[in-house]
Amino acid sequence: MHKLIPFYLSGASWNYKFEAREGIIACGQIAGPELMEFYKRSPRNDILRLWGVMRYRGCVPLLIEILEKNDRFWAAQEFEDNWWNTDNNPEQRKQRREIYGQTYYVVSALKDIGDPRAKEIIEQTLNRWKQIDFDNPQIVKTCEQALKRFAENP
Repeated sequence: MHKLIPFYLSGASWNYKFEAREGIIACGQIAGPELMEFYKRSPRNDILRLWGVMRYRGCVPLLIEILEKNDRFWAAQEFEDNWWNTDNNPEQRKQRREIYGQTYYVVSALKDIGDPRAKEIIEQTLNRWKQIDFDNPQIVKTCEQALKRFAENP
């Protein structure tokens, strides 16, 4: 498994197939802790997705922590009209987009993992994003799907 990670992290593909990614997924839960070490050194949204696909429960406390931090960030924001596309503060725009992406990938991973420990932070994230005036319902819908999954599999 550990030999696949450098190929995965480099984005190596053969015939447009990401075999290293598929190999890591095939390793299952055993790959989770090794990916955790890489994530802690260099956070990447694709690792969040891998954990979701692998249903790696070992990452749930970290994912909850990330959503709590992101929720504090969103709570402190003041949104102007068309805030997503406004370019009057490029650094703020970049930061918002990065944190938006991370929030989406964390919620998506938690939905796929289905661990009810995340229910409270998913509800909090859902409420936050219902309050934010944003055209894209991606985070709201994914939160709702996660909560539905938690209800079906308590």
